[in-house]
Amino acid sequence: MKTALTLLALLLLTGCSHKSDQAILKNLPGTWHFVSGAKSVDSTFIIATNGDFTCRSVSLVPTTNPPIELAGVFQVKDSVLIETVTNSTQPRIQGRIPFVSRVQIVKADAHEIVATSDGTDRFVFQKETP
Repeated sequence: MKTALTLLALLLLTGCSHKSDQAILKNLPGTWHFVSGAKSVDSTFIIATNGDFTCRSVSLVPTTNPPIELAGVFQVKDSVLIETVTNSTQPRIQGRIPFVSRVQIVKADAHEIVATSDGTDRFVFQKETP
């Protein structure tokens, strides 16, 4: 789950212009799907036009843990996707709210966002709906 949080919320400095930030923000609203690199967590983000989001993350490996629900807001600045989590059902996060994550956007269009947290971890979000 931390990977999903880190992903949908960690974007640091790729040198894109302010216009690029606006293009990313324009494409952000909708339903986005992310499966963690280890293919252990499936997350669905629903993002509103103002950047508010809800997220439901489900374990893909057998577990008795319930799905994790998150809510917060996304911002884009200098090609960094900034996720501020304001509500969570995950006890490890509840005590740290608001929780802020940042990822650097490597590529973003109307259908896919590719981001990295440290230059090596890659996160790929696929858009399901406009």
